Amino acid sequence: MSKHVIESLIFRPGTELPATDMDGRDVLVYQLCDGWLLGRVSVIEDDDGEPPYVTIDDYRHNILRPAMWAYLPDYGENLQSLAPEE
Repeated sequence: MSKHVIESLIFRPGTELPATDMDGRDVLVYQLCDGWLLGRVSVIEDDDGEPPYVTIDDYRHNILRPAMWAYLPDYGENLQSLAPEE
């Protein structure tokens, strides 16, 4: 029997950067000129004591400048519960 999974996305303004502990996390991005895109959070830390550089990149590693964005659910930890029951 199939299970229904209900998730909600919380959209943030493009001026708000992702948290530094979300490195590698997938996000849904809305750009005014391109529409909806998938992106990934990228955090580059410097050894000089500078604050980390946080961006949202596309699959070609181009930096996206979103009007708004949202973290996508991390299904990796929930795949066990979505597996069919025997």
